[in-house]
Amino acid sequence: DMDFMYPRMLPMAGQLHKIYNALEESFDKYEWGKQFMDNLRVIENFLSGRELRCRLIETCITIPAEKRLFESHPTVHVDWRWEFLSKAVDCLIQRLSTLQKRFDGAKILATSAGGLKSSAVTSLDALLKSQEAMLCQ
Repeated sequence: DMDFMYPRMLPMAGQLHKIYNALEESFDKYEWGKQFMDNLRVIENFLSGRELRCRLIETCITIPAEKRLFESHPTVHVDWRWEFLSKAVDCLIQRLSTLQKRFDGAKILATSAGGLKSSAVTSLDALLKSQEAMLCQ
């Protein structure tokens, strides 16, 4: 029976909104905060494509435990709303170190028929080669 929780727990959701709103405002004031969210979106954009994940597994990853990380990926929404942000960070950050070690954009784009054209691959490749990926760790 959850009747006893309803009136007492109502302020908790309000407190979570305040915390996340403060986090959003503080991140928006600094360039690195905006870059952090953009970096999360680049990673999610790549991982949300099944074909791209399959290509990553085929061409760049040989260790079975690392392959399992990318066999499935729940699509997450990268946004400041408190119900989305924690799920996105948990999901994306655990895959980042493997991406930094194994990702090779040139291998992924190369096919026998030419090249797989994808802005998701080139954006992630540029991110992982830059120091900005460190903002996600």
